[in-house]
Amino acid sequence: MSDSLRAAAVRPSVAACRAIEIIEAESAYSQHLCAPPHEAARLGLAAERMGSAAVILTRKSKNTMYNKLAALGQASPATERQVDRFIDMARQHRVKKISVPLGDGMRPRGLPRLLESRGFIRGYPNAKLWRDGSPLPPPHIDRGRGVNETAHISVRRVRPSDASAWVDVVSEVWRVFGFRRAWYEARVAAPGWRHYLGWIDDEPVAAATLFIGTVGAGNRAVKVGHFVDGVTLKRWRRRGAQAAMIRRRIADGRRLGCELFTSETAPPLPRMPLVSFRNLQRQGFELAYLRYPWNLEI
Repeated sequence: MSDSLRAAAVRPSVAACRAIEIIEAESAYSQHLCAPPHEAARLGLAAERMGSAAVILTRKSKNTMYNKLAALGQASPATERQVDRFIDMARQHRVKKISVPLGDGMRPRGLPRLLESRGFIRGYPNAKLWRDGSPLPPPHIDRGRGVNETAHISVRRVRPSDASAWVDVVSEVWRVFGFRRAWYEARVAAPGWRHYLGWIDDEPVAAATLFIGTVGAGNRAVKVGHFVDGVTLKRWRRRGAQAAMIRRRIADGRRLGCELFTSETAPPLPRMPLVSFRNLQRQGFELAYLRYPWNLEI
């Protein structure tokens, strides 16, 4: 598959690859914990740490993004006990499908064989992207008009009192956010999370999120900014909104000490849309690797 990629991978260090996976686990774990008790009960949420890995489960969802064991084998080698514990938790929680996404830097290298022995099947990959904490490139100029495409976009951080407006925008693109409104409104006030709306005149047209956490300890600690939830309303697309949202999150993350940023998009394969990938690439992101999920029907 690597021969058919429409973008070359620029892999960071092994430590950075592991940080990319660990920060995702941290964000998923944090997100599950911030749901109000009544919402957690309604959706059937459960979360458990396994070292730097994290189990998250959602009984009322078949989406493996909400039913996974994240960052397995990253900070320390994975064990059979961890995998079996994850499967047992899912069965007890009455979840129908689970996933173990395996990133670069996983240990042991034979971890896919362990998952295969438990019935997991490799799924379709996503692209993991990264950039360091270097300054932003100059704004992209629309050659046809000779203007900065993002100049007319106002990006503002969302306050807890405005959380409903953020959910309104995202749920117009992803309906599930509307069904889980209380959960995502609560996330706006959760530690480590920063939510943004992009405005044109007086209308919110785009939304995005940044989760910031520290991976490692002591001299090896690194602050990482993890991008999630980037959407633009259909009628406002191709006007620079996502570029503006990306640039604002990088700027805020750099100001807060982030040395590494990460995001995830569809893989740069033939016949796949590359809009999000290219938006990130223009702001200094590179393809780190393709990450394959290992899925199990229970």
